[in-house]
Amino acid sequence: MAPKIRLLIISQGGSRQDTLQRLLEGEDFEPTFQPGVPSRGLRSRASFFGYAIKAGLIPEAERAALEASGYALDSLQGIPITDRRGSPQDLSVHYSVELWRKCKSLSRERNVLACFLAHLIAMKRFVEDGYDLILEDNVRFCVGTSAERIRRAVQE
Repeated sequence: MAPKIRLLIISQGGSRQDTLQRLLEGEDFEPTFQPGVPSRGLRSRASFFGYAIKAGLIPEAERAALEASGYALDSLQGIPITDRRGSPQDLSVHYSVELWRKCKSLSRERNVLACFLAHLIAMKRFVEDGYDLILEDNVRFCVGTSAERIRRAVQE
């Protein structure tokens, strides 16, 4: 018997996740659900930086200072600005400060950013934990024939 296909599925929960859980139960799949990023969760600085850190977007030195201070941007004073490219203005500001300034004023685009962060977080977990396939919870497939097709694709 072939090993189960390890699926990482991005989901906000609810009926879609319940349906997939029931559909894949006992089949050739081993599903794990990765929570999505709610767009309203990007409104506060602490929550925003929490997701940005999970996605691997914040440089290590900045991450440590932000976490230790409760995400106060003042905590970055004294931290050297590294790995920046661009204009002299870009090189004078910490990456975290610029990211927060640009993202805090998003309105409708906040949904796009939340989706982007959810995908980055899931891709990072996918690589670290060795999943076979990553999906969103709105996937449509035929369970009976999909397992063999996925196994062939993973082996190629």
